Amino acid sequence: KVLGYAVSSKPASDGIKGYNGETPVMIAFDAKKKITGVYLLANMETPRFVQQVQQAGFFSQWNGLSVKKALKKKVDTVSGATFTSSAVIKSVHAVLETL
Repeated sequence: KVLGYAVSSKPASDGIKGYNGETPVMIAFDAKKKITGVYLLANMETPRFVQQVQQAGFFSQWNGLSVKKALKKKVDTVSGATFTSSAVIKSVHAVLETL
């Protein structure tokens, strides 16, 4: 029985950079192909900025959405971590556009 799916933004997100480098993500889906989580993979971002993004609930903004709805969703960057959050948005879009 399929419980869900997970996709990595690499290589679709290659070249998308935050403050200190690439910001690859993993997106988890349930069996109905709704997003259950967005997770930042190994990166060179400043931990303080990543923590700001996490504490703002940024990654959960896509939860419960289909690929189509997630691509249309307007997600705002996190003040004080603009480069990091902007790069994550671009990485999420890069991989969702391939699905």
